Amino acid sequence: LGTFAGYVAIYQAPLSGGGGVTPVMATLNGANIPGLLSSRTLAAKIVGVACGVGSSLAIGPEGPMIHIGAALASVCTLYWPRAVLCARKDENENEDEDDSASEYDDDVCDSSEDDDVEAEFQRGLVTPVARGGRRRRRQQRRGFFSDGAKLDALLLDLASQSTQREFISAGAAAGLAAAFGAPIGGVLFSFEEASTFWSHRTMWRCLMCAAVASFVLALLDLRGNPGMVFITGDQLRATTPRDYFHQLPFFVLVAAISGLSGAMFNKIQNLTARIRPAATNKVARLFECALVVVATVAMRFLASNYFGRCMVPPDSWVKDSFGVRFNCAEGEINDIATVFFVAPGRSIGWMFGMAEHVWGEAYGFTPQGLAIAAVCYLIMMAMAFGIAVPGGLFMPSLFLGACSGGGAGLGLET
Repeated sequence: LGTFAGYVAIYQAPLSGGGGVTPVMATLNGANIPGLLSSRTLAAKIVGVACGVGSSLAIGPEGPMIHIGAALASVCTLYWPRAVLCARKDENENEDEDDSASEYDDDVCDSSEDDDVEAEFQRGLVTPVARGGRRRRRQQRRGFFSDGAKLDALLLDLASQSTQREFISAGAAAGLAAAFGAPIGGVLFSFEEASTFWSHRTMWRCLMCAAVASFVLALLDLRGNPGMVFITGDQLRATTPRDYFHQLPFFVLVAAISGLSGAMFNKIQNLTARIRPAATNKVARLFECALVVVATVAMRFLASNYFGRCMVPPDSWVKDSFGVRFNCAEGEINDIATVFFVAPGRSIGWMFGMAEHVWGEAYGFTPQGLAIAAVCYLIMMAMAFGIAVPGGLFMPSLFLGACSGGGAGLGLET
């Protein structure tokens, strides 16, 4: 699966590789990246992310979801102007041979140049709008349909650069909302991070798209979870003012460990960048994807086999069918295998819910297991980041931080 995801990104749609958040932000800030939001890139992104995440690589679908949402919004809004307005081109050529050529560009209606046409629409350089006022007034009087100019004006507005920017902002917000089940978070991301141009209309469009995306996600989730990351348990111990004072030094310690992990990740990236194959060497890049997948799977199994500890899971885990046995006796689970062979969102959710257990009750996680998992996962993240497989770092970063913080918390308790 990982090799196939790399093949799709390398040979079919090079712009689908990586997370895609930075290019989308660049597009919303005025940069022109031809083909970034095309239908080919959209299809390759969806297939590549599904295969990449399913291959056990240390990547997440959250960043690509933003790219997918933005590309989906762009493709949908550009389809009808291209399909309808270009279909009427031939009809108008017979009536207005003198100026129809100045209104339309032949490349706009050429389906073989799909990526280039969508890039032209996004830049606002090719639009089915008349260059002179005479043709515009004639369109408004007659229109392509029996309804007249209203439908034409709507289609022309969809093809405009400003409308495209608003829909891309809404699509990015919907993508983040679908990833985390947080519609307000999606709107804030689009407002604070992605978009430069903002208006009340854009805000309402972003909020509507994000709310519908979260609602559909909740309907399709069989467990009824609001997003990919959720907090389990309804009886978390309430914090007191003394907790903040007592725990502040330890939070500072965990923050320092997280900062060191980030610095180590950047250091590893600087070292691996020197030996990674060039973007033009497609065969070597595809071989790199296969090698990283094999190394990641081997590290997961070796860590679980040699460093995993068998223990009795909590009753809440048994009820939720959470935990991986992996070479343990009946009724026991392997702590490291449980972290590595379960969806990261579920593992993070149960790490958040560790505080609901009373003192002395088994947590299911061990400080040694979480510490080993954090170190191994940091190496797997460094290997996976930079290859051609589409994937982001949102979920891996959360997972690494949860392992580090959970291990530190359990270590301080013991």
